[in-house]
Amino acid sequence: FATAVALWTLGDRGVLQVGNLTHHLVSDPGVVPSLYRVNDEVVAALDLHLLEGGSATPYQADDVQVSFVMLDPYVRQPMVHDGAGRFSLRFKVPDVYGVFKYVIDYKHAGYSYINLQQVVPVRPFKHDEYERFLVAAYPYYASVASTMAAFFLLGFAFLYSR
Repeated sequence: FATAVALWTLGDRGVLQVGNLTHHLVSDPGVVPSLYRVNDEVVAALDLHLLEGGSATPYQADDVQVSFVMLDPYVRQPMVHDGAGRFSLRFKVPDVYGVFKYVIDYKHAGYSYINLQQVVPVRPFKHDEYERFLVAAYPYYASVASTMAAFFLLGFAFLYSR
């Protein structure tokens, strides 16, 4: 027990090494965007290795989480590992725009802690990125069409009533 505590204290045992923190769109995995749009599908991933005795082995745990935080976490889900030290999570950007952060705050007894933060802005849709005709607006379209039809019928009846 004393040697295990001494190795942990001196950083020879239980040291977690993080590398290659990436995030990208699902549709374009080769490019890291400077900003996201609301409702985009995103993948966040990182490499996590355990250093013991100078050698790195892939770390395997089910409790590594990523949070997508503005002031409060909008997304907080566990990351899935592939067995080779690569943790990833696919999620949908919330329907709120602003400046968000990827936060990975991992504290596990017997291991070094991880606190990573990366800032990414989220923008709303531009005016030309919305759908052309929204399904939810069909009642409004019908009301405009019925108002136009009533106006023309009333005008026709008024003009040709004599």
